[in-house]
Amino acid sequence: MIRNYFKTALRNLWKNKLYTFVNIFGLGIGIASCLLIVIYIFHEYSYDKFHKHASNIYMMYGELRMGENNILLPEVSYPTGDIVQKNFPDVISFVRVKQIEKPVALGVSNSATNFFESNIIFADPAFFNIFSFPLLSGNPATILNAPFKIVISKRAARKYFGNETPVGKTLQYDKHITFEITGVADTPPSNSSIDFDFVGSLSSLRQLEQYQSAFGQQGIGLGGFKTYFYINPDKVAKTEKNINQLVFQTDHENPAKFHLMRFADGHLYLNFGDISNIKYLKIFSLISAVILLLAIINYISLAITAYTSRTKEIGIRKVIGAGRSGIAWQYYTESALNVSFACMIGFTVFVLILPHFYRLLDLKISASFFLEPIVLGGLLLIPLITILLSGSYPALVLSSLLPVDALYKRSNKVHNGRMIRKTFVTLQFVISAVLIIFCIVMNKQLHYMKNADTGINMNNLVMVPFGKEINQHYTSVKEQLSGINGVQAVSAAGYQMYGGYDMSFAKMGQNDAFVSIPTLQIDSSFISLLQLKWKFRPSGSFHNNTIVINEAVIAKLKLADNPVGSRIIINDQDFFVGGVLKNFHFASMQSPIDGLFFNIRNDSSMMWSPYTDGCFYIRLHNGIDAGQVIRQINSIYNAYETNIPFQYQYLSTVFKDLYKSEDRLISIITFFTVLAIVVASLGLLALVIFTTQLRTREVSIRKIMGADANAIIRLLLLNFLQPVLIAICLATPLALLIIRRWLENFAFIITVKWYYFMEAYAIILVIALLTIGYTSVKAALVNPLKNLN
Repeated sequence: MIRNYFKTALRNLWKNKLYTFVNIFGLGIGIASCLLIVIYIFHEYSYDKFHKHASNIYMMYGELRMGENNILLPEVSYPTGDIVQKNFPDVISFVRVKQIEKPVALGVSNSATNFFESNIIFADPAFFNIFSFPLLSGNPATILNAPFKIVISKRAARKYFGNETPVGKTLQYDKHITFEITGVADTPPSNSSIDFDFVGSLSSLRQLEQYQSAFGQQGIGLGGFKTYFYINPDKVAKTEKNINQLVFQTDHENPAKFHLMRFADGHLYLNFGDISNIKYLKIFSLISAVILLLAIINYISLAITAYTSRTKEIGIRKVIGAGRSGIAWQYYTESALNVSFACMIGFTVFVLILPHFYRLLDLKISASFFLEPIVLGGLLLIPLITILLSGSYPALVLSSLLPVDALYKRSNKVHNGRMIRKTFVTLQFVISAVLIIFCIVMNKQLHYMKNADTGINMNNLVMVPFGKEINQHYTSVKEQLSGINGVQAVSAAGYQMYGGYDMSFAKMGQNDAFVSIPTLQIDSSFISLLQLKWKFRPSGSFHNNTIVINEAVIAKLKLADNPVGSRIIINDQDFFVGGVLKNFHFASMQSPIDGLFFNIRNDSSMMWSPYTDGCFYIRLHNGIDAGQVIRQINSIYNAYETNIPFQYQYLSTVFKDLYKSEDRLISIITFFTVLAIVVASLGLLALVIFTTQLRTREVSIRKIMGADANAIIRLLLLNFLQPVLIAICLATPLALLIIRRWLENFAFIITVKWYYFMEAYAIILVIALLTIGYTSVKAALVNPLKNLN
């Protein structure tokens, strides 16, 4: 019986080859698209869940109010872990992790070869007990229990030692500090938010003078260490409440509020940088469902067309004794066969597109991830769902027809097929139109943010970060850079623009509450170099207790309209406003412009201690050989700085990089919008071909009765364009709603123009006309006698 089902199914597929190919290929594209997004979603949701004690590991983070925004900060002070464990017995253990901020020279002892490494962390001895990173060699209880011990990854072991055993050997850190290798850990998987090639003992940093300030904080507070607690999940809420109560009792002026979050949730729910978060995953999940739904709608729509033409077959089979279940199983078999072929195409396309998809998302997924049970289950579930959904209508509805109704096509179930087909086509083009409109608006919004007037002249402005070696020769290096032919001006600040700032706490009177305000330390030429505009110019020279503010500070601290000369208490010290700058964008345009303090130093040599970093801002002349100037800057840099590799960035590039996550979102949605349009067009094409074949006798009779080719073409076009035009009408309010919700994420937005919708509708109509036109013209020009015979 089953063999007969397959023979019948193959015979029907072969009978309608073009219809079969278009239908299966469209479904295959839908399955491939869905697989791509599902793999990405599974990977993102699986982050950090591979740890044996994942449900017991909680990370601590601080929440700080900045203007109208709450800033989440993932690092706390060094004593926080000890204090929390000592005061709250529900905390079983903890581990602190410190990530180095800049590349460090690392090499095998007694070797001249060095590599600049940035994937280095320092951690407490409990690191390999709390986290489940497999150790290939070494005792987890002792490998990090003393200063200058280090564990390296399998990846790093191959890089530095080849096939030799690295345990017991030494590495030179920063060219003069010797670390003993005490263990080798397996390379962290791609779904780990803690990535490392080297794990040094945290006690080592206490021995290094440049890190002394990180260990000098007292009490619970914000700081420089990520801290993870091993705790019973039932005790987390109580512990979090107790921590904040303790902070208030010991330091009631601490502006931060502290939280505990399950470590495995941090990757999605705490967006501390350019990483995935739950908001985008929900969007991708929706797109995945929509793409697969489009493909299935295509299949069902075409199946209805094909199967309703086989109602006589159903009637005859029932007359000669076939039962409903047998006919249902026949259609499920055909559906399974179609989906099987579609899956072959889908998996082939999936494998071919996967590397490009990785590059699009800047994503790396370990090969072992595909062998996880949940991933294998998901890959199998998609075809099963497709078979059930795509085979349900013909199997359950058409198999229920009475023989007489099937033979004479009298049942509403037969005639309703036409309405269902039009509904499905309309739904497909509603989804396609919404996606196209959304893509157009997203691109317009991103273009606006990238090219808006930020208030900073970014033209030919290069930033060069520097470290402690240049700090000690700052004045000399600046003079040499200024003397390069092609350099217009040089200034410096404590941080790269859009790369960070210090936080100050300010108020007007002793009884006022402190307000957090970003602060940037700059030299006296910085404002003119960036060509920032004054609202109230300074009346005299700057002193150490003089600051420059922007307009946003006036509103934030409720200052006078012209606050020049006003006193502000900043970090318990008196400062005076020397001038006011017009607002400019020193952060992403997704957020409102916040207040900003500029601490100006006339004596630039006093700006940095020997162990802090800074950044040169170098304005180049127009029309020069920028590459040659950069090489000269590099030469001067390398003459002083030997431990940190030379790096430079154009400020305009850094500003545009603020929108990387939006760039990726647009790329993904555009990519899958194209696939959605392809799937919808294939469905419409197959439907047009099949329906036109069914109407060949009607068209021939119309021509014999006097209708010309143009009238036939108009008739067919209007018939097939009707659902497309209805889709355009339905898509407009839906797209507008989605666009408004998305634009709420931005402080500065475009005005949505009516012609954005017209662009989308023009694309839809052109695609529909190209899809329908050829088949309609061909049907209208055929010889009517040929069809009637």
